[in-house]
Amino acid sequence: MTATNRPPSRTSRPLGVASRTVELRPVPPFRLDATVAVLRRNVRNPVDRWDGERYLRVFDLTTELSAVTVRQVGPLENPRLLLDITVENDALLHLTVRIVRTMLGLDLDLRGLYTLARRDRRLRSMVEPLRGMKPPRLASVFESLVGAVACQQLSITAGMTIMGRLVQRFGRHAEVGDHDAFAFPRADALAGASQDELRGLGFSYAKARTLIGLARDVLGGALDLEDLAKESNDTALARLRAQPGIGPWSAEYALLRGLGRLDVFPVDDVGAANALAHRLDLRSTPTPARVREITARWGEWRGAVYLHLLGLRFIDSGQLAPSPAAGTR
Repeated sequence: MTATNRPPSRTSRPLGVASRTVELRPVPPFRLDATVAVLRRNVRNPVDRWDGERYLRVFDLTTELSAVTVRQVGPLENPRLLLDITVENDALLHLTVRIVRTMLGLDLDLRGLYTLARRDRRLRSMVEPLRGMKPPRLASVFESLVGAVACQQLSITAGMTIMGRLVQRFGRHAEVGDHDAFAFPRADALAGASQDELRGLGFSYAKARTLIGLARDVLGGALDLEDLAKESNDTALARLRAQPGIGPWSAEYALLRGLGRLDVFPVDDVGAANALAHRLDLRSTPTPARVREITARWGEWRGAVYLHLLGLRFIDSGQLAPSPAAGTR
């Protein structure tokens, strides 16, 4: 497939009003607003949308698009979610529900993290303000890797701006009610891009080569990203790092955000290291080796702490209200 021979179905088309409503009950406690904020990472995210009350996403999972809006109608400790879903058939309905359930961490039980936080004052200060935030996952490992490449050596804002251009150029989009929403590009769309085309969106030539090579390997079957779910962390990291342009941070990021490995803390993340220094009152930004040493105490929850550090940025900026204190629930 070449850059000038893409599927004509990438043009915008109306999906109409939601045709199905599904109710889901997350493992409590649960906060949709905080979970979506951490999922989105930045307000410039064009794929994961939030209108102040509802989460909106369009999925390009098969030959047909599906769209979903999610709203929370139950409180923190007794949560209920209503999903309004536009789909073509029951099979796509079930697939969409399953992916949303996974992305929003609805089945995750965080009692172990909360118990650990009660014994650790510093950890409690990072976890308690976001009580109910479930560590979210991106829709696929491919999406997590593309996002990682976009954000390599850039701020979240700059990386998400570039990725937004990528999504609008290569993602299928549809009219969902009053919204013009984009689905994340599939590998077949990016495999046909040219380096110059990606360079025009703001990617370096090195990143462009990485993305095109990644997409072609996924499309051709040389790299089965979803099969990594069967592998140990070490094996999965090694397989990802064998991919040109994928370094330690990108690989660890994909394990955490794409595969939901909550025991993985991307130690080369400078922003996370700075956040740790601030929250733990360290005199200087810790090195990756020091970050690994610090986070080891949180064991299987260290990746969840990474995501809580991101969520705290939204509280500090006033975009999220802190969860009620333990004594007021």
